[in-house]
Amino acid sequence: MPIKSEFKKYRILLFVLFVIIAACGGASPNTPSSIPISIEGVEGSTDISVDSTFTYEFSSAVDEDSLESDFFMVPTPSAGISASISAKASTTKVAIDTGICDIDNSIDATYTCDSDILCTLHPAKSLAYNANYTACVLSESFMATFQTEATDGDPSISLLLDSKGKAVDISGSTDVMSGSYTIVYSESMDDATAALAGNYVFSCLNEEFSPDSIDVIASGRVYRTNSDIDWYCQLNNTDLSISGVVSAGGVGIPTASYTYTVGCAISDDFQADSHSCYKIPDISAVTWTMWDDLLANVLTFDTANDALVYEQSSAVVAIYKDISIDASGFEVSFYGELISGVPDLDVQFMLVISDTMDLGTLMDGNALGKAMFIGFEYDSKNSKWICNNVYIEDDNVNHNKVDCSTADNGTFRINLSTSGASYQYSLDLGETYSDFPADPLFPVTITDFLDDFGENAYLVMLVSYEGTVEIQGDVQQIRALSGISSDTQY
Repeated sequence: MPIKSEFKKYRILLFVLFVIIAACGGASPNTPSSIPISIEGVEGSTDISVDSTFTYEFSSAVDEDSLESDFFMVPTPSAGISASISAKASTTKVAIDTGICDIDNSIDATYTCDSDILCTLHPAKSLAYNANYTACVLSESFMATFQTEATDGDPSISLLLDSKGKAVDISGSTDVMSGSYTIVYSESMDDATAALAGNYVFSCLNEEFSPDSIDVIASGRVYRTNSDIDWYCQLNNTDLSISGVVSAGGVGIPTASYTYTVGCAISDDFQADSHSCYKIPDISAVTWTMWDDLLANVLTFDTANDALVYEQSSAVVAIYKDISIDASGFEVSFYGELISGVPDLDVQFMLVISDTMDLGTLMDGNALGKAMFIGFEYDSKNSKWICNNVYIEDDNVNHNKVDCSTADNGTFRINLSTSGASYQYSLDLGETYSDFPADPLFPVTITDFLDDFGENAYLVMLVSYEGTVEIQGDVQQIRALSGISSDTQY
């Protein structure tokens, strides 16, 4: 056989072997976007094209109607992923982590299926440069994390994520969960400028503010804002401007501007749309169980005065939010004003944390449930307002009462931690606080509280009055100061 033909045969053989090896080794650097990437082999890969599409071969026939909620992709800016990603074996399948694979954080995408088991995910827009993503298939308990290619252009922001991990677009994002934001840069930044709070400016309702601080999550690449007043922007259009940040190489990033609408906050100053952030319990103890009825008869969400106004002669009203309580403790407060009217029967005007929404029986003290009440109460027998802190544990009802007859407003707060508890009231707009009388039957640490309640509870605003004289009271603010979270609110 001629030498030239023999060499050609070996060259063809080497080329075939190279193709087989490349296919077994997962995605190759800068994979062309025209070639869908199999996510079974993408774990730990780097340099994935930002215009890629992604396929997955299911173990059985797939229901295309449920594909979007089963097969999806989320941004993954977790600390340490960038450093360790190249060390992972590219053919490794990773058991699913539902903390990462959260459908609420998935990127927009469309789908096509070439067969009843082989489907392709098409991102609605290009992925961010030099960013980490995780592909998830819930029904197969599978996930794979990879990193996209670096940009050849100037340094920029690759991703902006809200406090729940959902990507925020330059414009048009809605229901953004504020509270904190994670910023992922396309390359290493100068920490002194990237972690400077004044370089991040939020604006809403004609006000501007910067975060309280910036945490360095992964030096040079990932940073997180912290702010105690993000609730101020709830349900409003918000702008975020990022400027003055310089790369480690001394190149300044162009000013980045984001425009979006913020979702519901657990804390509230009350405005016309605030009612959309609350639920009404469907129980016989309340007078109305529909928002149209409540707003027509008794409640006004007053934007001009930042207040929730109760005005009625006889009604039991409860509105609530589902919450989770942190094992390290929590602090919550509310401020209310008594505007007018002298009740002819008892009134409860209180913030409640409860493990049940059967408040009717809880208020009568004969339910198998737990609840903590704090706020104003009118004692019709003695014709005076009192500040009251109530702890209900099954059939046991424990009261801590203080004479507040000279006050027309009050701020109330509960603080529970691993080292202690405080139940307090203020009659001077929160300038000074006094403790309710100590009661050994009340929880003395967060551990005691959680032993009774568990970590899931309800945060309730309750007004209970069945008299004939019309009264008016305002709730000016509710503050979840620490340790209280929600899956759907920030």
